[in-house]
Amino acid sequence: MVFMAFNDFRFTVSFPDGSKMTIVFQGKSIPWKRIQMVKDLIDIISSSEASNNQAEPQDQTLMERLQQVLEESFGDSSWFTSKDVLDAYARTYNESLKLSTVSTYLLRLYNGGFLERRGERKNRMYRLVKKVEISRL
Repeated sequence: MVFMAFNDFRFTVSFPDGSKMTIVFQGKSIPWKRIQMVKDLIDIISSSEASNNQAEPQDQTLMERLQQVLEESFGDSSWFTSKDVLDAYARTYNESLKLSTVSTYLLRLYNGGFLERRGERKNRMYRLVKKVEISRL
């Protein structure tokens, strides 16, 4: 009886929800390039899971994402410009928006009472409206 030696490469990824994914290579001669491709695939899946767990941006509307950026970046009642929001959004979501899009949404948030603003059109600044809670005794 002849026994052949097999290489066994096992890749296992555990996800935050408790599920697991396992990829196994078995064989006498496994090309290193194939193993590297699987490692790269696992890296992509892992980084995608990490970014999905941050805020689930694909499940949020643009308005919700902008509100989240505003609260996280400017929740200290500081004044900001539409350019500041554009930069903060790009840092948070690794996506670029047009400045006109940001300005449109800031106007909607202002009209909805979420923001206050000051200054003329070219020098316009915004700030989150302070929330006041009133309790009855």
